[in-house]
Amino acid sequence: MVLRFFNKKEELSASDVKKEVNSCINQVKEELEDHLDTINENTNEIQSNYNHMCEVEAKIDKLNQRIDEIQLLLKSVSKNKEFIADSNGFSKPLSVNEKELFLVLYTTENVALSYKNIAEMIGLSESTVRDLVSSIIERDIPIIKEYKHGKAFIRLDKWFREKQAKENVLKIDQTTLPRFQLVD
Repeated sequence: MVLRFFNKKEELSASDVKKEVNSCINQVKEELEDHLDTINENTNEIQSNYNHMCEVEAKIDKLNQRIDEIQLLLKSVSKNKEFIADSNGFSKPLSVNEKELFLVLYTTENVALSYKNIAEMIGLSESTVRDLVSSIIERDIPIIKEYKHGKAFIRLDKWFREKQAKENVLKIDQTTLPRFQLVD
């Protein structure tokens, strides 16, 4: 039998053709296995890098939380005399927006809220809410910041909430401010 095989005219038997085809198939199979091994190695490397990034992100979140706690502690220690000296605990009263923010944090119990949630609740922009939070923190109101997946969530310190309930330090007239509900 005369067959044209790889542009060659050769007389090959059926068993020779079978051997040649099997040889070519095995060669293609080996190359595909090499490619598969390379893909698996790259996939493992990508997964390893992703896991490492998740660990680093978690550590950064913890560091951010610790830094916020340290800043809060340092502010309360450095301004402790001013806090005690003023009967209200503050050098000047809170603005209307600051009171609204405080009331949202005060009425949501121990639920940490994102800036976006708060902004939607009081009808202000997220950047304005961030500024208000900073302003309230500067007035020694203990706001707790928690970071989850790189996103900041804030809540009022439980001790301070209880103190407000007992002593009404801010003297907020709750009848003049609207009630807010937690938005999902």
